[in-house]
Amino acid sequence: MNCVKRLLTAMRFCPITILTGRNDPLEQAEVLAQFNPDCAIVITLGKAGALARRRSEILRADAFKVDSIDESGGGDAFAAGFLVGMLEGWPLEDSLRFASAAGASCTRAMGCHAGVFTYEEARAFIARNHLGVTKVS
Repeated sequence: MNCVKRLLTAMRFCPITILTGRNDPLEQAEVLAQFNPDCAIVITLGKAGALARRRSEILRADAFKVDSIDESGGGDAFAAGFLVGMLEGWPLEDSLRFASAAGASCTRAMGCHAGVFTYEEARAFIARNHLGVTKVS
């Protein structure tokens, strides 16, 4: 395995504060955007929501409020939900909403997948529940 592959593998488990040298999520996104400005960057903040950036668009989203039982898998469900939006070609805000719904749904039951919404359930949940999303200047 060459050095680059080893470094990339290690980076997957490295906290973003170490990768960027920054503590603030907005600054972290700015540092990461320098590597590929067209790439969507999402930083999850747990119960505080998430920050997403693509090109000059920067959004901060709250977290959906659910009766959380087990947070295992919540980040993975969020990532999967965000990828759904990206693959569907949705705007960044819609992708962030879907990701937030998927992540929140995962925490409603024990284990990593028992509570995760289906696509239709996530869409219905989003329609019934407000998620604050603000543009960051």
